[in-house]
Amino acid sequence: MKKAILIVLLILTFYLNYLPHSTYNYPLHVDEWVHLTYAKHLNSNSPLYFNEQGKSLEHGFHILLSVLDSLKVDYLFMFNFFPALFSVLICLALFILVRKHFDETTALFSIFFFIMLESSVALLGSMFLVPLTLGLFFIPIGLFLVKSKSLFLIIASALIIHPFSGIALLILINCYLLNEFIHTKKINFKVILQQFYGILLSLPLFLDPLLNKGIENLSFNASIIPFYFLPRVFGYLILGMILVGIYLMNSKKKYTFNFYILILLAVKSGLIERMGIKIKQIYLKEFMHYYTLD
Repeated sequence: MKKAILIVLLILTFYLNYLPHSTYNYPLHVDEWVHLTYAKHLNSNSPLYFNEQGKSLEHGFHILLSVLDSLKVDYLFMFNFFPALFSVLICLALFILVRKHFDETTALFSIFFFIMLESSVALLGSMFLVPLTLGLFFIPIGLFLVKSKSLFLIIASALIIHPFSGIALLILINCYLLNEFIHTKKINFKVILQQFYGILLSLPLFLDPLLNKGIENLSFNASIIPFYFLPRVFGYLILGMILVGIYLMNSKKKYTFNFYILILLAVKSGLIERMGIKIKQIYLKEFMHYYTLD
């Protein structure tokens, strides 16, 4: 039964991510057009790719696209078909990772959660063929293979294709090592070496920017939302639910899973957004009434 559910979820994943491409044969997002241009310039050995303006920290992604084009895989086919294909691969990677640490039921809910995450112009997502899409695949695979001898290849690939995902993977791996050390009081030098090899393998890509700008390359100013802007980004209602969720995770663990499901369904249905709009309308009405009386 669970295998049948998994197959249905994978088919649904493919369908939902292919649907926007079914009636439009070109890339959907401006970032896709940028990466397509980079790949075409690289494939034609254009000087536009190798000058200062063409420098990118996502060379691996452009190399992948240009190599596939050299193998007679059409660019338009890639941007139409690959988002749906990689979405399925992400679901499979997520499934095997969660099943390894929990069980199949939780793994199926994880896929269901991923399916319900919306792709957007601002935040991107698996609906688009961008480096982030491959990064979303490398992270669960890397965590699943954390004790494998091939971990360094996953780390290097993530860093070369999408550095932000590679850094996120390194952070998660080291969180795993810290947790392991707390429980066993032993340092896992093998995994540390795997990280070192992965970074070393990807270092030629970052060597020039590191020599020119140094640690400034690790700046995430454009990607991090200051905490005092969180209410404006999420809204007070969702922010309040996040705080309740943190409380439940720490003190009422048996309610956490059910709480997640209810909040996920509420957000997906737009209930929270409508409630937030309604609250704003009530305050606005009271505000106007107050000043009208004056």
